[in-house]
Amino acid sequence: MHPIAGPRYPKIAVPSPTGDTSNTTAWMAKVLEVWHAVQLPHYGGKYSIERMLSLEEYTRTTSLSRVLLVIVRLPLIVLAMVLSQEAIPLQDPREGWQANYGFWARMGFFGIASSYDATSQIGPWLNGSPLSLRQTLVTCICSCVVFIILGMVGSALWVFPVPFCSLTVSMISSLVLCLVVRAVLGPDAWKRIASQTQNWHHSSKVLAMNGVICVGYPAYQALFTKANHTPYELPVLLLLPVIKITMKFIFRYIAFHKEDMIPETVVFTVNFFDMLYLATFMQTVSTATMALIMTCDCAHSILSLISLHQRTQNISDSLKEILGSDNPTSDSFELLHSARILCNRPHIFCKQIRPYIRVRGSIFHRVSDEGRALLEALEKYLLHSSLYQQHPVLLLHPLPHGNNGTAWNKRKTTVSVEPQESRTVKLTYVNTVGLATESVPENGGRVGQAHGSALHQALQSLFTSECLVLVEYVEFVIPLMYAVYVLTMVYLPSAKYHSEMAEVTANNAGSAVSRIVVYALLELASFIALAVITQRHCGIRTLYQLSFVLETHSSLVVSRVILWMLVTLTYRVEHFGKPCYDVKDPWKCIC
Repeated sequence: MHPIAGPRYPKIAVPSPTGDTSNTTAWMAKVLEVWHAVQLPHYGGKYSIERMLSLEEYTRTTSLSRVLLVIVRLPLIVLAMVLSQEAIPLQDPREGWQANYGFWARMGFFGIASSYDATSQIGPWLNGSPLSLRQTLVTCICSCVVFIILGMVGSALWVFPVPFCSLTVSMISSLVLCLVVRAVLGPDAWKRIASQTQNWHHSSKVLAMNGVICVGYPAYQALFTKANHTPYELPVLLLLPVIKITMKFIFRYIAFHKEDMIPETVVFTVNFFDMLYLATFMQTVSTATMALIMTCDCAHSILSLISLHQRTQNISDSLKEILGSDNPTSDSFELLHSARILCNRPHIFCKQIRPYIRVRGSIFHRVSDEGRALLEALEKYLLHSSLYQQHPVLLLHPLPHGNNGTAWNKRKTTVSVEPQESRTVKLTYVNTVGLATESVPENGGRVGQAHGSALHQALQSLFTSECLVLVEYVEFVIPLMYAVYVLTMVYLPSAKYHSEMAEVTANNAGSAVSRIVVYALLELASFIALAVITQRHCGIRTLYQLSFVLETHSSLVVSRVILWMLVTLTYRVEHFGKPCYDVKDPWKCIC
């Protein structure tokens, strides 16, 4: 059965239609269902139990100061890297490729970023061992040299600047990078990774979509530039959310085998490009267009919060009733803590397990010894009891992470389960996690049927919450980063070669980014509202969840955001292929 089948989005409660309002009510219900179906947070994705336990332990053991530091670390690192590159002076492209040493230094910098991003994907996407620091350094240095050499050869034999130089060189250098990674990893590790045909197939689709986005958004920018300050400005701008929804739908489909990585992959790729280009367009769009953008964004945020609140409110009531005396006496409801208690109670867990609930995550998670013992107990029960029909859906390979990595050596499959006919079995759980031996009805679907999907809904709510908090984070961080970038660039000599800085000077930079800052502050307010509402009414501490994602996927997120920033900005620099100059006639554009 397809991994993303089953319940895809929550039903919004709509009053029963009566009288003349029946058609309107039915139409509203259909619109809301369609809206949920195309939204990443509501399509039916869910946490694995392993990821849920890892987040619960992270929330319980991590200080607030560390959480805040992790949240602000990402934009600071990205800004430092991008501005360090922009500080490298550029020479006039008409002087030829031999005189443009600053450009070649930037090409090497771009090669390092590309290599770091590529090598960061090997562990999670291909179930391989993450590269060591030495292996990463060797790969990045080789990539830097290859990018510079290929760029120089192309410039000497063809034209300088090479049209879309960064993209052109990347396509050729990727072959060389594969050979370098093969040499760095060694024959055994490479053979193990190369044998994963299915993972390579899925990963190649993700890589291809990254390429489509890198080409598609600059093409869209060219279209918007033509439509700017014309009657077609608003219709063209409204294509941006259509592109975003389409790209998200495709990404979530091709990355279904790594469900734990879908929010991070989609948000820090699709939402990143969407917000960066929207921030760029804000400098020139009309006031009416800007007001429409903000109105639509606020409406989207409100609908998402209402949906999450409605789902978690129902789960809260269900879990409190299911757990009974086991429920914490605290007045505040915490979804993670209640879900962990549920998994520790065999007589409750066997009634809650449903199809598509995964015990193990699709990537490595840091879990305590107690949590890992619980996971092994749940797996042992599902694999050896006749209560469910097992379906192996994901092969996992060993990951060398010290003692915790041994659990990956024991793991062969991730289990989706389907209930069979009712009979009684004896469940024996390991004492290290406090699970008792007792007899329970084998078919949990008929006992406590009203609350049979509470665990499933809880895992879905955590997935929804993660998507929402990542989107809100990107929507205020990226505009702020771009505003700081513009305010800094006006004092750098290379600004004259950037197309987005054509009419921006030190005197008008403040007014140029004022709209961007206002939008970012509104998104920050939305982010704070999301954090408060989800903690108070949904029992989810979204600040900790955001920090958990940024720390769990640290190298992936940092490398991806740095690379996407460099890719976007290089398209706007004359030296990287726009415009291209004829050697005999420097002012004649040939590309």
